[in-house]
Amino acid sequence: MSNATTVELGDLRGYADVVDDVSGYLRKTSSFADSHCTRTDFGKLLDPLAAGYASLLPQIKQLLADQISLMGASAVAIDRTLQDFRTTDGREAERHGGRATITDDGRSATYYGNPLTDFGSPSPTESELPEIDFGFPFDQLARAPETVCGYDVRREVTDWLVGDVVEVSKQSNAWYTVGSATSSYSRYLRNANVIVAKTWTGDAASATIIRMDEWKEILDKQGIDFDRVAKHLADIAADAVEMAQLAIDLILFALDTVASARASQWIPIYGRAKFAMKAWDAFHKVKEAWDKIQMFLDVLSLIVGYLEVLYDELNPVNLPAAPSNG
Repeated sequence: MSNATTVELGDLRGYADVVDDVSGYLRKTSSFADSHCTRTDFGKLLDPLAAGYASLLPQIKQLLADQISLMGASAVAIDRTLQDFRTTDGREAERHGGRATITDDGRSATYYGNPLTDFGSPSPTESELPEIDFGFPFDQLARAPETVCGYDVRREVTDWLVGDVVEVSKQSNAWYTVGSATSSYSRYLRNANVIVAKTWTGDAASATIIRMDEWKEILDKQGIDFDRVAKHLADIAADAVEMAQLAIDLILFALDTVASARASQWIPIYGRAKFAMKAWDAFHKVKEAWDKIQMFLDVLSLIVGYLEVLYDELNPVNLPAAPSNG
């Protein structure tokens, strides 16, 4: 036990307000995530991502909800400590550590910081992928690989490449905002802890500041993790657009190959044979595009793995416990 307690009531009152403000900021952040981080249906191309993201999303939201009440409990605990100091007498002073120096100059220390409290609507960084349409006469030519190889290019491309990259990139932007806000709350708490420690000492001060330092570390780590969620979503949305364009370019090249062969079909035997050969070549070009997509899906599986790691890190059980008197 320490043998002295000092407190400047105005500073402690301001510190309680800071912690209460952080609880309110976290509530706004949670509400923002609830409003803008909701969709998990991103189309077939991004379906593996959607599954991993869908399992992570409710846990993150539970984390955001839980820390509102826990931070609020810390604010209540500080308020109660402040009330104890206000009503203290000689015996209470002894209970607080033997020698108490309690002052109040009517002013609160300046708890500087610039927490992010105003959120705008998230904006996507990617444009909508168009419904795949090769146009006439390529739609007609697309039937050639189907006739020769039983492979419907248009159906496969439409089913797999039309993904909701706009929604993915919009949610990425939202998580960047959540990460930036959370990091700013961490800095706000850090500054407040340093300042209040100058005029508040004793067992209660040490216990509270240690707990809030733990919160500072937790929020700082969360800010980094939310940024990682955002980056993974942004990267995969950009890669999806690139892969879709690559695949479409290869398929159009394949169809153009068929078109050049079709022009020689009027030549008996030779023309038909050449057309069949070129159609087969075109089929292999399509398969090359598909191989590129499979490479993309391999990268996508790595992203899903990263999200699984974050599932363990962004877990409500990792939050600091509520104060015993909160």
